[in-house]
Amino acid sequence: MVILETNYESNKADKSASLLPQLAITETGCKQYMFRKFLLLFFSVLLISCASNKNKSELLFDQKFKECTDEKYDRLANQSLPIDTLLFQKENIHSLLENELIIAGYLDKISKEGYLKLFENNIHPEFFKTFESKIGFDPDLLFPINSYISCYGNLYHRLKLYDEDSWQFKFGYAYNQYEAYGNMKIKSNYLKEALKQIPERKFKNIIYRKVFLDLLYTYYEQTYTVSNNGYRK
Repeated sequence: MVILETNYESNKADKSASLLPQLAITETGCKQYMFRKFLLLFFSVLLISCASNKNKSELLFDQKFKECTDEKYDRLANQSLPIDTLLFQKENIHSLLENELIIAGYLDKISKEGYLKLFENNIHPEFFKTFESKIGFDPDLLFPINSYISCYGNLYHRLKLYDEDSWQFKFGYAYNQYEAYGNMKIKSNYLKEALKQIPERKFKNIIYRKVFLDLLYTYYEQTYTVSNNGYRK
């Protein structure tokens, strides 16, 4: 009887001893699992924080860029016509031109691809005569070349709202190349490269399309000479 009890106690002790390594392994695995979960949570929070900061920076740039371009445009608009004259047409001149380009079939969609195709089209001079007639005044002064480009420089040098890795910097560099080597031609590959630097989501905002509409209008206005009989080369 004593022997049986001894064997029982011995077996019980052996089982307890054999469980200790398993418990140790389980505890270690649990710690490793919790550590991995902590790292995952930490980096998730970090990524969300970085994305949030990036979105805030982009929204701030959009806001400041719009303020800068609006200020320049308002100054031009008030100089070209009395403040109370054709206010809607003046404030929306770029949208009006864009809509007319769509109606006339020159612009098939408002996108980077649509604008690249637009650059390749040959716009008939009668289009601009019709556009001027519809809005009720000569809008030449409202399509100034490079008026908005300086806003990129101001927001970079003065406010430090973007860096050299940003699309804004790449666009500015590409546009400078266009000015230097593109001869201000609307079909220039340098201009196309500049346009490609703008993200599609940004291009949906007309504040980033105005510079191309200015170039388009001015290019054709300079290409065609106005006479009493209309437009002609």
